[in-house]
Amino acid sequence: MEIVEEKFNFSLVLSVYKNDSVKHFVQALDSCLNQTLLPDQLIIVVDGPIGFDLRQIIDNYEIKFPFIETLYLKENMGRGVTKNHAISYSKFSFIAIMDADDICLPNRFQLQKEFLMANPKIDCVGSYIEEFNNAPGDLGIIRKVNLNHDGILTQGKYRQSMNHVTIMFKKQAFLSVGGYSSLRYTEDFIFFTKLLISGATFANLPVVLVNVRVAQNQFKKRSGMKYFQEEVSVFRLMYKLKFISLMTFFINVFIRLIFRFSPSIVLMLVYNNLLRKRVK
Repeated sequence: MEIVEEKFNFSLVLSVYKNDSVKHFVQALDSCLNQTLLPDQLIIVVDGPIGFDLRQIIDNYEIKFPFIETLYLKENMGRGVTKNHAISYSKFSFIAIMDADDICLPNRFQLQKEFLMANPKIDCVGSYIEEFNNAPGDLGIIRKVNLNHDGILTQGKYRQSMNHVTIMFKKQAFLSVGGYSSLRYTEDFIFFTKLLISGATFANLPVVLVNVRVAQNQFKKRSGMKYFQEEVSVFRLMYKLKFISLMTFFINVFIRLIFRFSPSIVLMLVYNNLLRKRVK
């Protein structure tokens, strides 16, 4: 689809699939529509067959909000492939990402727009997230990330240095690296890696812009051979493209080998006590 050139217009991409909660999806969608700055285009991409209730909700929102457009994929392709379809369809030169079970703060898009307009050399901007279980604020756990590009670049050699659900980026940067990978678990990590290697410039805002729902089985999802193999493929790409040294490659693989095959309770303790900050 032809890109519409404007001073600042953006498309929001939100993917959903059959196992997403209808209630949580409505909350996520409402948070994107109760904004101080609305998206110029909201692309809902449906990843495979879905139930009647979810389909009806999408149809109702499309009728109410003419800037919502829905893409239906015949089979489940995974998060990376669905985002590639949506972004290829998008009309505008800036892209924002959202998940089907999280909640944006009302000023998210306004703050990101203002930052990108004031800093035209930045290709991708994100922010902190706050994790919750039943309602925002109930856990008091924040994932902070580095704010400037140098810190993001350094951290990106070891772990994800952006909170993916918070990002807004230039579509041209996405196109320059071939978009997302078809990997099922680490498509966001390898996307950021390719952008960093390509020379894209990153930043994070020092505020929480998205409340992220913590799934009960999230630590189980981050365990096991498949997750480990995908992470190794990311680090292998880093080494192949001389983004990291051989020593860093082995350190990364060794750390993942320990944690991806550890009990879920161990992962939970590491994430909550070492990789997250408690709200005081």
